[in-house]
Amino acid sequence: MPKQITDLAVDPANSDHIAVSVKISAFHNEGVLYSNDGGRTWESAGEGMNNQAVSAVTFGPASTLFAGGSEGVFCSRDGGRTWTEFGDGLTTTNVTRLNCSKKRLYAGTNAGVFSVDLQ
Repeated sequence: MPKQITDLAVDPANSDHIAVSVKISAFHNEGVLYSNDGGRTWESAGEGMNNQAVSAVTFGPASTLFAGGSEGVFCSRDGGRTWTEFGDGLTTTNVTRLNCSKKRLYAGTNAGVFSVDLQ
């Protein structure tokens, strides 16, 4: 079955770390795939994502990986093996885009853009 990559992020601190959000069909979302060898091999993201449909990924400070989707934003500090909900003032609505500067995380939704300080 063909897969559709809905977003791609490369860790600015280590270009071998790559994350993609993947959609298999209109009714099935695989979530996040992660590579720590520049894309030669891929692993499915680990526990804690609540089977949400993920449409956006980005890297933040200290190689923190953020994923946005149908249940808001989640973060992983261990290469996508485990995930925790990242509220910290962000929306829990459907996140369609993520972007991170050195100090802020931005989440794009159908209701507007939300941001939070990462310090």
